[in-house]
Amino acid sequence: MQILKFDCIESTQLYLIESLRKGILKTPVMVVANAQSGGIGSRGNTWENVQEGLYFSFAIPCSMLPQDLPLESASIYMGYIFKEILNQNGAEVWLKWPNDLYIEDKKTGGILCAKIQENLVVGIGINLKVDNAHFGAVKVQISKQEILESLIKILENERKKFSWKQIFSKYALEFSNNFNYGFHHNGKIVEMRNAILCDDGAILIGNEKIYNLR
Repeated sequence: MQILKFDCIESTQLYLIESLRKGILKTPVMVVANAQSGGIGSRGNTWENVQEGLYFSFAIPCSMLPQDLPLESASIYMGYIFKEILNQNGAEVWLKWPNDLYIEDKKTGGILCAKIQENLVVGIGINLKVDNAHFGAVKVQISKQEILESLIKILENERKKFSWKQIFSKYALEFSNNFNYGFHHNGKIVEMRNAILCDDGAILIGNEKIYNLR
C-alpha cells in the first residue's frame, strides 16, 4: 500500500477523494497527517480540535473487501477492526453505531466511509490528547506508526481477511452499549434505547429500517 504523509493538511479524506477522482492516486493508498486544518466528520462537521490525534484515510478497491460485506455498513466493519487494534494495545474503546469511537461516555474518534468509483475510501480520526472534558482520548501502548502498520497488515493479508459475519457477530454482542445514546437522522436525534440491530448492520426503530449511508 502506498503511504503519503503530511505534517498538516486540510483533510486526509478530501485530499484522497479528490486525488482519486483526478487519477492522481491509485488504490490501495493511505494518506496520513499529523494535523488537519479542516478534517471532516459525519454530517460534514469539522473534526474537533485536539492537542494530539491520529488522522488518516485509506482507499482500497472494493474487490479487496469481503464478499459478504454490505457496503452500507462498511463503517461498522472498518471501525470494529480498528477498535480491536486499539483495544489489543491498551485502549478501552467501543464502537457506537454506526461510526463513532467512544471511551466510556465520551466520543474519542470516528470513521467515515464513501464509495468513489470502484473503491472504498475510509477516513479515521482519533483523539490521543485532549483538553476538552467533553471528549475522550485514546491511550495506547504503541506508536501511531505501529497502529497504522497493524491495520495495513489486516487489510492486505488475504488469508486473514475477516468476513462481515465474523465482525458482525462480535459487534452484536456489544450493541447494547448504544441503548443510552442517540444519533442524527433526517435532522433530528433518534434515541436508540429500542433499536434492533439487523444482520446487515442496519437498525430497526419502530417500523423504519435505517442504514448508515454516507
